Amino acid sequence: TMPIGATGTTQTVNVGAAQGFAGVTNLEKSVLFFSLKVNSNDAGDGQVRGQLTSTSNLQFVRGNDTSLSAVTIRWYVVEFLGGVHVQRGSASVLDTTNVTINTVPLGQSFVLMSCSVAGAGAAYDANDFFRARLTTSTNLEIAQLGTGSASTQTCDWQVVWYAGASVQRGTGTLASTALTSGAIAITA
Repeated sequence: TMPIGATGTTQTVNVGAAQGFAGVTNLEKSVLFFSLKVNSNDAGDGQVRGQLTSTSNLQFVRGNDTSLSAVTIRWYVVEFLGGVHVQRGSASVLDTTNVTINTVPLGQSFVLMSCSVAGAGAAYDANDFFRARLTTSTNLEIAQLGTGSASTQTCDWQVVWYAGASVQRGTGTLASTALTSGAIAITA
């Protein structure tokens, strides 16, 4: 849990001490998955980025250092014995940022990304949302939904190449008249 207040901007978790888990042996075969539970309409409190920083530590960061809401994080670290290759990093994002990565096969690779937003207002707005996608086999594009932002934000990313997998990708739009859901076709 990331607590309320100024001490709540960074939370480090020693995965070696968590629930009898001995940590991971190979970062290039390990993936972090996590979800959040927070009661806040402020993106600086509620948006948290996470990264596997070493074989024994996770780090979660949110933008506000005077947060008014606690954040509960549920995380999973999966280490594959083979067939998976993971690249990870952090990017400073202003509007659209391109990150050069080692070559991956697009049909077997996907992106996991999380961002923190500093200095957010009282409510979420367009520049508090981000999209990540592989535009080529060596380029990761991270974009803010609302462009023209006055400040750079930080996003943590993982590119996962899962040998033998079949990954579909695309971009869809949720119409302003469809407030809750929309259909995007995929290949069977």
